[in-house]
Formats: sequence, C-alpha cells, structure tokens
Amino acid sequence: DNQNKKNIDYVKINRLWVQCDNCESLLYIRFLRENKSVCEECGYYLQMNSSDRIELII
Repeated sequence: DNQNKKNIDYVKINRLWVQCDNCESLLYIRFLRENKSVCEECGYYLQMNSSDRIELII
C-alpha cells in the first residue's frame, strides 16, 4: 500500500514538470504553456500537443 502511494505521488509530480530536450532543465508545465512551449533557459521549441496548438491558433 505504501509503494502504491509513492507511485501515485510520482505520477502527480511527473505531470507538473517537463525536461527540456535540449538543455535538460526542468520546466514547470504551466509556465511552459504560457511561453508557447519554448524553454525559458535555452529557447528550444518543445513539442506541443494538439490541444495547445489549436488553442494558440484560436
């Protein structure tokens, strides 16, 4: 049961942060979306999901 709780906590944390493919810095997902999927550290364009891309166009 304790291991299951640790896995659930990891999944929650994993949804909050993304690692840049170029400089490997950790990016908070909310700020990444505000920056249109551009890394704050190096300016690398990360892949954007379809929902975010459509929202950007509209």
